[in-house]
Amino acid sequence: MASEAVEAKSRPTRSPYYGRPPGCPGHVAGGGRHDSGCRKIVRHIGQPQTEHLDRAGQMVAQLPPSLLAAAREPFTAQALICALLLSRDDQATRARQLQLLQTQSQPPLWQQTQLLMAAVGSLSEASALPLVNLSIPALKKSSPQQYAPFRQVVEALVAADGKVDLFEYSLRTVLVSYLDVHFGLKKPPAVRYRTADAVAQSAAVVLATLAYVGQSGPEDVERAFQAGVTGLLGQVPLPPSEQCTLDAFDAALAELAQASPKLKRDLIAAVTACIAADGKITLKEGELLRAVMRCVGLSRTAASRHVPLPPGEG
Repeated sequence: MASEAVEAKSRPTRSPYYGRPPGCPGHVAGGGRHDSGCRKIVRHIGQPQTEHLDRAGQMVAQLPPSLLAAAREPFTAQALICALLLSRDDQATRARQLQLLQTQSQPPLWQQTQLLMAAVGSLSEASALPLVNLSIPALKKSSPQQYAPFRQVVEALVAADGKVDLFEYSLRTVLVSYLDVHFGLKKPPAVRYRTADAVAQSAAVVLATLAYVGQSGPEDVERAFQAGVTGLLGQVPLPPSEQCTLDAFDAALAELAQASPKLKRDLIAAVTACIAADGKITLKEGELLRAVMRCVGLSRTAASRHVPLPPGEG
């Protein structure tokens, strides 16, 4: 993954917002415990309520029918992922990606990706990762022989410009953290950590990265970080931004994935409190939250159900 600080390549704008998470004003309640509304959100992850299903249905209904259809079949789902990874802003990178795709994939995948490119280009940025989530059940039906070259193509497209932005990182993490286990390329992480102190450094890196991504001013960054960390570790210093690279974030998630289920819930509560400290969840925060949920989350249960985060909460 990219070694530069997260904020160096992709500082998010404050719009569009996912909105204010219901019942989560983003502060730490008395007694050092996260606000109960944030914990309510954590309980709803993987257990969508009626309102969440209604809103998710509305989001899906607004997606182009051709992309929804592509997300439901293994082969076309692969092409959809490739199309989503093509750069929208950097034409030189896009040309390089198209050349890589043409030379490193089978002709049918290349041709199908071309057919989906126009529809993908019309998507809002907020629709991209939900489409990835919708594609996972179909991708799971691929054979191991189909998945291996597809994974190589994904890696090549992500690495085409020599750096990894937040969307690329989140897409890759959401995709391979589940599918690699499913196809036997890696084993599910064993439980090694049961207390917050045992993962304190990694938790601080994850929370600090989210704070830097979601906030613009130093005071706001500090406030968001402390909102997350206080209920988990107590008052600890904010790591400097140069330590919060995507490489460091990725390594931290790998360690946190080895936490016990109870500790994972506490970690997700801390993450939720951090990103909701200003009462809003930005698109970039939502992307990283999905990566956290796939890598760390309550994840084998939630991922196996292919349940996205409740709409409006990331």
